[in-house]
Amino acid sequence: DLSDFIHQHPGGSTWLELTRGQDITEAFEAHHLNSAKAEATLKTMYVRDADPDYVGRYVWSDNGFYRTLKRRVADHFKVKPQQQLPDTGPTQSFLYLCVFAIALHLSVFAIAVWRGSLAWAVAAGLTLQTFHG
Repeated sequence: DLSDFIHQHPGGSTWLELTRGQDITEAFEAHHLNSAKAEATLKTMYVRDADPDYVGRYVWSDNGFYRTLKRRVADHFKVKPQQQLPDTGPTQSFLYLCVFAIALHLSVFAIAVWRGSLAWAVAAGLTLQTFHG
């Protein structure tokens, strides 16, 4: 019963509200990379086992294909200092570019408001494209 947790869910409440009362095991497995933490949270909300006649579409055993693959992928991407894996976060130049794009947009928008100019307003709107890639 996720009623008390639904608004604390890190992924938002919408998906849980839309799928209330349904089996969403596939979505749970695909979107929770830290399965141990998510499963520990779920155990605190246990109500009852599923109907014994219920048959899911997939097998989710710990030694099954999907969970084994998920564990191996997670292990592969863990930061291991001895292997000196590259940092996969944003580069310094990308962060500077983001700050520049935001400053540019806000500056052009301020000019549009100050001048009351449609052309500057359009230019401010065009600078938003940098945020959408």
